[in-house]
Amino acid sequence: MHGYYPFEITVQSVPQRRELIIFTTAADPNSEELAESIEAHCEDKSPPDQIRIVAPKYLDAAIRNAAGTGKFANRVRAVTRFHSGPSVSCHFFDWSGFVEDLPSLAFVQRVGMTSIFVHGNALLQTPKSHHYEKPSGKHSTQFLRVGNAMISGVEIDFVAFCCLSQLDREIKHYYCDTGAIAPIAFSLNLLRRQLDPSIGNATIDSFGSFEGAAKFEFRNMEQSMILVSASTSGGLAKDLDEKYGLPLSRILTIFQLSSEVVTGKVVCNLARDKRENPSGIVPFQSFDAKNCELCRENSTLIRIAGDQFLTGESTIEEVFLKAEDAKHAQDFLKSSIGREFVRANYSEEGTPATSEVFFDLEHLLGSENMLGMELFQNQLDWIVDHSVPASTRRILTLDDPSSQVLGRYIHRRLQFSPDTVPLVTISEVKENLDENILTNGATVVVASAIASGRNLLSVSQILRKLQPNELVTYIIGLSRLPRPDELQRIRTNVTYGNDGRKYGFHSVMQIALPLYGHKNKTSWAIERELLTEIVRECEDKIATQVFENRIEEIRLAGSRSHRGMSESLFWTSVVGKPLALRPNFAFFEFPQPAVVSQADVYFTVLCVLHYLRGRTDSDRSLQQHEHVRRVLSPRNFERFNDGVIQSAILRAALPSELDFSISHSLSQDMLQILGSVFDSANADTGEASVEFLMALATRKLRLDKAALATLVEQHSAQDGIPAAKELWKVVKSHCA
Repeated sequence: MHGYYPFEITVQSVPQRRELIIFTTAADPNSEELAESIEAHCEDKSPPDQIRIVAPKYLDAAIRNAAGTGKFANRVRAVTRFHSGPSVSCHFFDWSGFVEDLPSLAFVQRVGMTSIFVHGNALLQTPKSHHYEKPSGKHSTQFLRVGNAMISGVEIDFVAFCCLSQLDREIKHYYCDTGAIAPIAFSLNLLRRQLDPSIGNATIDSFGSFEGAAKFEFRNMEQSMILVSASTSGGLAKDLDEKYGLPLSRILTIFQLSSEVVTGKVVCNLARDKRENPSGIVPFQSFDAKNCELCRENSTLIRIAGDQFLTGESTIEEVFLKAEDAKHAQDFLKSSIGREFVRANYSEEGTPATSEVFFDLEHLLGSENMLGMELFQNQLDWIVDHSVPASTRRILTLDDPSSQVLGRYIHRRLQFSPDTVPLVTISEVKENLDENILTNGATVVVASAIASGRNLLSVSQILRKLQPNELVTYIIGLSRLPRPDELQRIRTNVTYGNDGRKYGFHSVMQIALPLYGHKNKTSWAIERELLTEIVRECEDKIATQVFENRIEEIRLAGSRSHRGMSESLFWTSVVGKPLALRPNFAFFEFPQPAVVSQADVYFTVLCVLHYLRGRTDSDRSLQQHEHVRRVLSPRNFERFNDGVIQSAILRAALPSELDFSISHSLSQDMLQILGSVFDSANADTGEASVEFLMALATRKLRLDKAALATLVEQHSAQDGIPAAKELWKVVKSHCA
């Protein structure tokens, strides 16, 4: 939220304490804005144990008034989901950076600045095929460009706040190594003057780093400060000191990334430290230009140039999908495909999981033989039989229906008398926390699925009060987290007690999938919006009816009664034939089931693309870089020529991965393939023609203007279904 910067610190106490820091320089702070900043932070995170508001002294009265209202306290209780709400304290700083009663100020500042740097994508990193020549002349696969993080005004103010303690009272000139950090100097001027009106403004200039220093006139250094944006070795500070006689005491490096002590003043060391900076960055190696290992490996050199530290032109790489890209998911696919378990375009209300893929755990757990998913059932039964303590006195489930069904299954399978073990939901417990404190026996926490871990973390907070003896076991049916290592993070956060004891934590099945959040639109939501617009202008009654039916089909899929789509994810062929998978799907290393749904195919393709997006150690990656654009090769649509697979790729890919407009040659390749598809719309080769049209109409799939104009000229006038004709009109409008 504008004017407020929230971030978390973890205080290494017993037990660990999570504190939410709200830094603000808002002109007129009020209780509503403060509460909204807390709400935005807690939307996909567990609630903190304490909230600290940090602000300049001139906002003292306004902040205390805003934080002291009953309305604010009620909002905090609601958004943090705490029964009584975490404590809130206010802390104010003066012109020298001194803060009243704020423990571990240096730790707070280091974590806060690191978060700004990391989330601002200020660490540029090349793939193996490229590397940088930094302004110092050194070669490396990484480069610190602080300008990327200079986006939010309040975050810039936070960096300036962290600099205050390093500055003298009288400063007449700020000399910045790059104009990109001039906003920090402007913020310093404003903060210092508002905190003490007797402090005057300082001039602000950029000297252009290593290259520009020789031509720049540094004046009045006893009342000046040189601001260096970032460094890994302190090289620029040493250069200024040794070559130009500028004292190190007048040089302040904003961000440093080094495991060694660097000469001179430093505001924030970005280096990862398990205790002092757990979310920091691992320092990287730099090479002398004359003895560079990267150059010897024929890695392409990218020179960092100019005052803004800009890289050269981007290169474009094509990515080909291979069977091996699904190897990591084979156990999950073998167990779940063909079972009516996977659906699309639905998510349970209140969960952060993307609605692109939905696992119908309620259907699975409610069936007699768990849909034949023996791996899931055997693993679940083993966990219950071996890991549920005999001292269990309560099974506590999350509120969603699937978790309650899983809780009932576990309850029935208990090897001891289930009559002594009540089955309750977290909402029921919250109604009266004091009556649900359990000092003897154990609690089993049940969640059907986790996508971010937020709900589990919230439950773990409540159990600190409800289960003081710390006898807790967690059982999760399905972990569908963005990265495999996320499960260990959640395990660590929820299973360590006051004295370091680990609670039980078990997940039956795991799969890595994107976590987009509720604000991201699925391809079906985007399609529905487009069709709604078309219907408003459409004069063809047959096409209008087709579109209205499709709009309703998509709407119903998102309802509780339908719970997503198994089929009808994709448009039929122009002859009305549903798209179906033919035998020998390359991504299955097991005998292909007799019936594979469209949702099964879509899920499989999404697994593959998500895996490629996460790869950092290969040139076969879909990670995007400033200087390396990755797109799915148009030839993928030739290699995977089943219409249902082509449609799944079109739906599961990100727009950047299908943006062929960035390359004339790629646009021509895709034009050739699309020409073949539309020419064969009545045959198997072109069975996904309407899906390709939809991707073009929604601009998910892009060609350069010349290729798109050729495509429209050659194919838009062909006879076809009325719906296709209307979609061609939309595609034609993109040529303008």
